[in-house]
Amino acid sequence: MDTQTPSLQIVLERLERVERQNRRLKVAGIVALVLASLLVLSCGFGSPREAEDPRPASGETVPEVIQARKIEVIDEKGVARVVLDEDGIEVCDEKGMKRVCVGQNGVSMSDQEGTPRVLLLTGVVLMHDENGTRRALLTERAFVGYDENGSARLLLSEKGVAVLDEKGKAIWRSPLAGDNVADDAPEEAETEQE
Repeated sequence: MDTQTPSLQIVLERLERVERQNRRLKVAGIVALVLASLLVLSCGFGSPREAEDPRPASGETVPEVIQARKIEVIDEKGVARVVLDEDGIEVCDEKGMKRVCVGQNGVSMSDQEGTPRVLLLTGVVLMHDENGTRRALLTERAFVGYDENGSARLLLSEKGVAVLDEKGKAIWRSPLAGDNVADDAPEEAETEQE
């Protein structure tokens, strides 16, 4: 055996370290995407106003608890911009269109037409185009790129890389990928959790 060839144990340890780093990067990327989206969507919420004194007028008391089934933050035109209720939080644009929804199933971000473009679910990130067609999927096990018809065309997984035809059959795969690399493409039912 050549002295330059690493042992299987060393390769497995390196692979394990890279996979841990990859998981951390995925989580950091999702958090950064959510924060950046919220920042972008919150820009321009209303016009600058003079700061009002938040203290109650003399003689008024501040309640210890405020209870409500629903809270709406409205702009100066009366349009609800943030809605908080038992289902979650919705952030709306100046037309009242829901742009970000945070609920039990995850986070949904929509474009100006109301089409969901990014869905952040437990362990899954889905991206759609302006027509609502799935274009990308990221899970713990795989990344799948889709064409304009919603057919999986590129798969990156722990088994390797594969380029797929419109029926999902591998037409090219990386040399280390086995014959069943295309089996890593997540099923439709697994990813549509909304």
